[in-house]
Amino acid sequence: MKKKPEYNFMDPPQYEVHWMDAIANSDWFASWQIPEWVKLNACPIKQIGYVLRNDSECIVLASRVHEDIDGDIYKFGGLQWIPKPWIIEMIEIVE
Repeated sequence: MKKKPEYNFMDPPQYEVHWMDAIANSDWFASWQIPEWVKLNACPIKQIGYVLRNDSECIVLASRVHEDIDGDIYKFGGLQWIPKPWIIEMIEIVE
């Protein structure tokens, strides 16, 4: 039985995450054109967010967090699910 993913909703750490996004193109290319297409279209991303989940499968980032009057975090916005193999580096932001 697959283990249920664990999420950290009460005190998620902030990270700067460097990752490579997927790219696609529906045109036809000769084999000699493909390496140059990859080189010109690689899509490195640098993103800052709250890490809600971090396991061997993926990370889940939230770019926005809303706290209620008592300080309990209860709403997240700008969610991003990133597969672990796409991640190049994660740098924790310490205040």
